[in-house]
Amino acid sequence: MDRLGGMHPVTQLTDYEEVLKLVAQRVQRVERVEKVGLSEACGRVSALDVFAKAHIPPFTRATFDGYALRWEDTIGASKAKPVSLKLVGTSKPAKPFRGFVHNKEAVRIFTGAPLPRGADSVVVVENTELQASTLKVYQEVKKGSNLDLEGSDIKKGETLLKKGEVIKPHHLSLLASQGYASVKVIGVRALVIPTGNEVKPVGTKLKMGEIYDSNSFSVTSLLEQMGVHVKRVRPLPDDPQRTQEVLERVSQKFELVIFMGGSSAGAEDFVPKAVRSLGEIFVHGVAISPGRPTLIGRVGKAVVVGLPGHPVSSFATTIMIIKPIVRAMYQGALFEECVVEAKLGHSLELEERLTYFRTVKLENGFAQVVYKSSSTLRSVLGAHGYILEKGPKSLKQGERVKVHLF
Repeated sequence: MDRLGGMHPVTQLTDYEEVLKLVAQRVQRVERVEKVGLSEACGRVSALDVFAKAHIPPFTRATFDGYALRWEDTIGASKAKPVSLKLVGTSKPAKPFRGFVHNKEAVRIFTGAPLPRGADSVVVVENTELQASTLKVYQEVKKGSNLDLEGSDIKKGETLLKKGEVIKPHHLSLLASQGYASVKVIGVRALVIPTGNEVKPVGTKLKMGEIYDSNSFSVTSLLEQMGVHVKRVRPLPDDPQRTQEVLERVSQKFELVIFMGGSSAGAEDFVPKAVRSLGEIFVHGVAISPGRPTLIGRVGKAVVVGLPGHPVSSFATTIMIIKPIVRAMYQGALFEECVVEAKLGHSLELEERLTYFRTVKLENGFAQVVYKSSSTLRSVLGAHGYILEKGPKSLKQGERVKVHLF
């Protein structure tokens, strides 16, 4: 008879630093490339270097409303002694002046309009006065004044986006300015599978003992921030045969399969059994708090991760475990992290030999720990970020810590 009643805690814990080394060694780069539209590209990782097709600006243009002219014609101009020029036309952004600007001539020009041939400068409208077809110029201008020169912003052939670079909002403007409607990205696909008979989709009327599938939303969002194309499915009931069948099928379609819950060693934790039956387990049990029951393995070409079922555990392990896995799939793509230093708001005892993930809020330069427990949603309520500290150690009030901002 099983004296623990089928409930077997994970006791063989692998040190967190060792897990990170193992991930770097065992997780392979994803080679699949997919093309996505610009509206879907933000946060994804570029599969190629992308170059400028043309100069930006594509032509020399006015930066202010005014008059295009030759700078020599304004030498000595002042309010007391204006220079008179003949107005010979108008240049608008969508209707440029097609003629040539000769000595003692000027062309009315609007912001963004092409500079006419023969002109080399623009005088702003505030320093002029138009009398019929005669322009009075009240200020001397320097050659090239109030112009954006052709190619002064971006040169043709210049690198806009590097292979392995995370695509940011400003990249989208750069790509669009060159006429790119799409971009090729590394195609990491992830499937998030909530598990448990008691876990129900949001919107379902709950019975006693049932809970909503809430953890998968934060995990999915974190993955999307990492540039992963994520699919989230309905909760999977506790059924060993069905768990194995699902894993066998989806491991052929996704590079990363994440089970929410079912990663422990209890009687109804079927994920480890399915992974072991179909593939191999790298790690089952990590020396972190929260998140000890975390499982990492492989079935076919898919990396399989089993996350603990508690909400803060799944959130923390996505940051601590899955993020390094995704980075390895991208072979080192740089995910920017904002880290600030702060003084610890109160003493903190870290008793075991674990790497501790503790949520904090920042108040007047102090990091106040708000973490309560792995099962308590209040542990993330009001939090601005988290600290990572390895125990055993005692942190004193006022001691400086690094805060990783969400």
